[in-house]
Amino acid sequence: MNFFDWCREHSVLPGSKLGKAIEYSLKYESTFRTILEDGNLVLSNNLAERAIKSLVIGRKNWLFSQSFEGAQSSAIIMTLLETAKRNGLDSEKYINYLLTNLPNEDTLEKNEILEAYLPWNKKIYKKLVDKKELSALGRRALIQYTLVIGRLPKGTCYR
Repeated sequence: MNFFDWCREHSVLPGSKLGKAIEYSLKYESTFRTILEDGNLVLSNNLAERAIKSLVIGRKNWLFSQSFEGAQSSAIIMTLLETAKRNGLDSEKYINYLLTNLPNEDTLEKNEILEAYLPWNKKIYKKLVDKKELSALGRRALIQYTLVIGRLPKGTCYR
């Protein structure tokens, strides 16, 4: 990669900001190469921090749950909401769908019944993701749809 060769060729004051940046990039060269070679890897941890932000904000509130069972229920609901978001679903629509349809099941003891309600299930995704909204959401939503369903929605193209 030309960048790392350029860093080795140039001599700068080691204490300067540029010197520190070059030293840092050469120190972690193998890590940066891995990230640059695989487009699926993300250089920052912003996504992870954003995913737990709601948990961190509510942390002090949950200390005052009335019971252990109430705290467990809150944790389950938050997990469902965050998992739905991470799978490209509108969390409000997903919870509404669960509360509407799960009580109508005869039993929830079979794994295949529960599996049908998980946010990464293709049937759930097709029911809850509006194809008109996909184009408004942009490229990331289309990629998520393609990963879950296995194809683009009809009449959709993106570059």
